[in-house]
Amino acid sequence: DDAERNVISGNDSDAVHIRASNDNTVQGNHIGVALDGTTPLANAGTGVLISSAASPVTGNIVGGSEAGANTIAHNGGYGVLLQQ
Repeated sequence: DDAERNVISGNDSDAVHIRASNDNTVQGNHIGVALDGTTPLANAGTGVLISSAASPVTGNIVGGSEAGANTIAHNGGYGVLLQQ
């Protein structure tokens, strides 16, 4: 149900940025779109950015089954970016 999802959109940078952190879950979100899941509402940067700094990060989950799936679209950068 769209009403139960987070809308992470319209930001002037990355929507979600996980820095040097393990075991995070990003599921059930509309990232870069409005609540209806289709209307563009872009973030200026990447939809989901996971950066590791100096050491590797593990156990981070982006998306999942239909109920846990994210809608990630229309962002100014990558949809999902893993960066060291």
